[in-house]
Amino acid sequence: MSRGLAAWVWCCDAGFSESSPDSAPRFTSLAGGKIHRPPYELDYNEKKILILHEPNNLDALVASGYFDAIIYGHTHDVDIQRGRTIVINPGECGGWLRGRRTVALWDVEFGEVEIVPV
Repeated sequence: MSRGLAAWVWCCDAGFSESSPDSAPRFTSLAGGKIHRPPYELDYNEKKILILHEPNNLDALVASGYFDAIIYGHTHDVDIQRGRTIVINPGECGGWLRGRRTVALWDVEFGEVEIVPV
């Protein structure tokens, strides 16, 4: 993956809350000043992307063909589905539930996805 690579640090709202208010400014600075609660839609490099935490209605969202990519979490299991809509679950970067620390790298231009141990 040498070109067109985009990376996001994605923090779901469970990472900070009223019970841990000091963590929000730290995540905000890491995310370039913006934190969006899921679901979050964005257009990037002419791709329509949906970022979710929970994969509710995932099959229907994929079948709609509205999004080029759907990125989700919650299960902590790596999931890559290729088709008209690419589906990516990077697993978990903390490794606390599955014992495997991973992130996903998606080459937006060529559609390649790589799961990388961290």
